[in-house]
Amino acid sequence: MLLTITVLAACLLLPAVEPQTFVITAESSINVTAGDTANFTVKPSAAVRSGNWEFMSKSVGLWIGSSPSVSNEYASRAEILTPNGSLLLKSVTSSDSGVYTVAMIPEVGDQASKTITLHVLVPVSNVNVSSNNSAPVENLHAILLTCEAAGSIQSRIWYKDNRLLKDSDGIKTSEEKKTLTIISVNRNDSGTYTCQVIGVTNNASGSFDLKINYGPEAVTVEPPGPSHLELGQSLILRCSAQSVPPAVYTWSNDNGQLDSGQTYNIESTKESPGGNYTCEAYNSITKQTSSATKEVTIEEKTTKSKTLSPGAIAGIVIAILAVPVIGGTAWFLKKKFSRGKGGSQQNNSKLASPGSGPTASSNGTNPDNMKTSGTDVVYSEPNINPLHPTAPPALIDSNKTAYAELKFT
Repeated sequence: MLLTITVLAACLLLPAVEPQTFVITAESSINVTAGDTANFTVKPSAAVRSGNWEFMSKSVGLWIGSSPSVSNEYASRAEILTPNGSLLLKSVTSSDSGVYTVAMIPEVGDQASKTITLHVLVPVSNVNVSSNNSAPVENLHAILLTCEAAGSIQSRIWYKDNRLLKDSDGIKTSEEKKTLTIISVNRNDSGTYTCQVIGVTNNASGSFDLKINYGPEAVTVEPPGPSHLELGQSLILRCSAQSVPPAVYTWSNDNGQLDSGQTYNIESTKESPGGNYTCEAYNSITKQTSSATKEVTIEEKTTKSKTLSPGAIAGIVIAILAVPVIGGTAWFLKKKFSRGKGGSQQNNSKLASPGSGPTASSNGTNPDNMKTSGTDVVYSEPNINPLHPTAPPALIDSNKTAYAELKFT
């Protein structure tokens, strides 16, 4: 009796031992590349009687003692490892990303649970850059470019024509760089905008060609300046303007609209009058017009006068100076040339007056008759043309008297 009381008293003096709290140790999140195996490793603080895994409140599998059981949906991919209850999930996809919860009941103590977040890393793909306005007009619209992509995205970087873009007074980007805003566009904002998407495993990019519409302006008509045409000539006018998209051109003159197109051909006839020809340029996007005018003069064809040669002019001057002296027709008086011996006079024409002396013999060898028995006359009638005053003179026999009749035409 005394012994029992002594033992009881000793037990009452010992401090009370509280049961140890049951806990599960594991990483709070894991990253796994798509297609690989996710390993949910857990470490319970004591022996486990049973447990189960859930994904988004959906059962993955359970175990009792050393006997696991996997639900039909995960039968081909999931495996529960006993006795600690770790989970293997094979061939993960982006749809497997989320929160997984494991609950365990220990041999002694209260049950405990632990949540693990799975991040399935998917390569970046399908990058697409789009605009809120398909036809922006200079100094009129703002532009919002949006960069969409599939996969596990960490960040985005924007470029214009391969040049890095940063926030400025004219350009703003969102916090995650998903959007880029151009506050007021002008023609210098035209170009290729690229969004580079950076993922956890391979990067990808997408581009957008931004075209800012403006004009028309600086309309010109070629050839420049006024044009003078003679009847029968033609002239092609060409019109140009600074415009995006390219302008549409129409032609008109003082009588109204003529034709459309960048060029217009003027055929200078009596039915095509001169005057002002106007080219009007129109932009179908900006709804703006601008024009330029060209003056065209059409004249009668002039006949060019024939130009005389210097020799002809000299001949005319000589003829004019000779008219008062000669009186229109000039006769040059007889000039007796000395005759040599011989019978050269046989071929001359003899014009003898009565009683002037004996007639020469038929053979012309009588020396007495070689005196002045008659008058030998040869006539030459040159026709002087003022256009050809340098015509060669007629040949004159040195034994003959020569007369010339000059006629001025």
